[in-house]
Amino acid sequence: MADKDQSVFLKLILKIFFFFLFIQILGVPQFEAFAPYFPNFMQQYELPLLVGEVTLSVFLLHFLYSRYRNQLRIANPNHFGKEKLAGNKILFTVGMFVVMNIVAIVFSSFLSLDTPDNQEAINQATALVPMLAVFNTVVFGPLAEEIIFRGIFFNYFFNQNRRNSHILAIIVSGTVFGLMHEASFSLAFLYYASLGWILAGTYLYTKDLRYSMAIHLLFNLLGSL
Repeated sequence: MADKDQSVFLKLILKIFFFFLFIQILGVPQFEAFAPYFPNFMQQYELPLLVGEVTLSVFLLHFLYSRYRNQLRIANPNHFGKEKLAGNKILFTVGMFVVMNIVAIVFSSFLSLDTPDNQEAINQATALVPMLAVFNTVVFGPLAEEIIFRGIFFNYFFNQNRRNSHILAIIVSGTVFGLMHEASFSLAFLYYASLGWILAGTYLYTKDLRYSMAIHLLFNLLGSL
C-alpha cells in the first residue's frame, strides 16, 4: 500500500513539473517582449520577426496539441475530444462569451479595476510592434492557453468523471489561469480568474477545446481593437 501511495505521489510531482514546463512554452514566441528594450531594431525587422514567430508558434501549438491528444488516447473518462459542432453547444458558448464581456465591463466600470500589469505590457508592445503583439495576443496566446489550462490541465489533475471533480477542476483551473496573468491576490487576479472559470466551464460543458478557444480568441480580439 505504501509503495502504491509513493508511486501516486511521484506521478503527481511529475505532472506538476511537466505542467509548469508547458506554461513556460507560452513565453517562447513572445518576440514583442523585447520591443521596449530594442525598439528601433524590432520596428525595422518586425515583418521577418513575425514570420519567425508564426513559424515557431505553429510548431509549439502542434507539440502541445499532440500531447493533449495523446493524453486523451491513454485515458479519457470525461469523453473530451473533437466532435461534430452542435447547436446547443454553440448557443452555450455564445452565452459564455456574453458573460465574459459582462465580467469585463463590471470589473472595469463598476469595480474601478486599473489596467493590469499584463495588459499594460500588451499595450506597450502593441504601440511599438503591433503585428507581433496582435498575433501573440489574438492567435497564439488563446490557442496555447486553452490547450494547456483546459485540455492538458483537466486530464493531468482531474481525470475523473465525477461532479465534485468537475467543480474542483473549474475552480483550480481558473485560479491557476488568474495567477499566471496576475501573480498576486488582487482585483486584477480575480478578474483573470473569473475569465478562467468561464473558459473552464465552457470546455467542461462542450467537451471540445474549439469552443473555449473561439471565445478566448474573440474576447482577446475585441480587447485589442
